[in-house]
Amino acid sequence: GPSGSGKTSLAHKMANIVGCEVISLESYYKTDQIKDFKYDDFSSLDLSLLLKNIEDIRARRTARIPLFDFEKCIRSGFRNLEVSEDCGVVIFEGVYALHPDIRTYLDIWIAVIGGVHSHLIARVQRDMNRIYRPISENEIMTTVFPMFQQYIEPHLVHAH
Repeated sequence: GPSGSGKTSLAHKMANIVGCEVISLESYYKTDQIKDFKYDDFSSLDLSLLLKNIEDIRARRTARIPLFDFEKCIRSGFRNLEVSEDCGVVIFEGVYALHPDIRTYLDIWIAVIGGVHSHLIARVQRDMNRIYRPISENEIMTTVFPMFQQYIEPHLVHAH
């Protein structure tokens, strides 16, 4: 779903019920893309690392999950993840989780949708708090909303 729709909250609530891990696709931002504030462009994700992590998790191998520091706009390290034999579930959440390059590696797809306008407001507030810089109306109209229309909205129909 779009930015600010409640994906992260839902993912963590589900994880608490199931007893599993949540991995945010925001952890996979490329530092060079984010320094230019390209959060909404699919190419800002380190897709090869993400897909390798998904493959490692599915094969029950230890995955090195990146850690992203939004205040400094850098990848700050990695954490090792081993999936518990008891659960076997990992939730990947983020605006691009339904993108076909990612979706085909996942078993179940869930979309969280609602009014895009309220999501944009939530997104602006989150970004201002996270990166300590104002977000202009122009940036919303020329970046956030068009990227939603191009990269997210077409894939919502594939959710269960």
